[in-house]
Parts: sequence; structure tokens; C-alpha cells
Amino acid sequence: YRSVMAHSLIVTPGGFHGEHTVTLPGSKSFSNRALILAAQASAPTFLEGISLSDDTLALVGGLEKFGVRCNSTATGMTVEPP
Repeated sequence: YRSVMAHSLIVTPGGFHGEHTVTLPGSKSFSNRALILAAQASAPTFLEGISLSDDTLALVGGLEKFGVRCNSTATGMTVEPP
């Protein structure tokens, strides 16, 4: 799993072996962007501390229609690409 925290975003592009952390303020917009990136990853991603606003939950519903599995936990959400 790759982990995305409320104030940081770890992105590992395909073919690159390493992690980079970008510190961002938490918001539903950043949560939605993290969800989209996680849906395109080559492995499951855990998003920690994401916003569960109505907009974010609507995006989760849309991603699930494309075969992405999103499972909420007490601390965040696991996103599994199709």
C-alpha cells in the first residue's frame, strides 16, 4: 500500500521506485485529487484522514462505477484500482 496522509501526498509514478512527499493543506479538493490519483495507481493506496464531504462521497460513487473499489476505515480509505 501507498499511504496518503491528511497533510501529505505520496505519489509513486509507474516505473519509478521511490516515494516523494508533498505537504498540502487538508481539504475536500485535495481529497478528491488524491482519490483520482489513487484510482490510477498500479496498486492499492491507503488515504489517511481524507475529507468525507458529500462531494468526496459522490466522487467515490463515480469511481466505483468504473470498477475502483473504495473501502472506508476508521482512519481513512483504501482505494483499489480496477
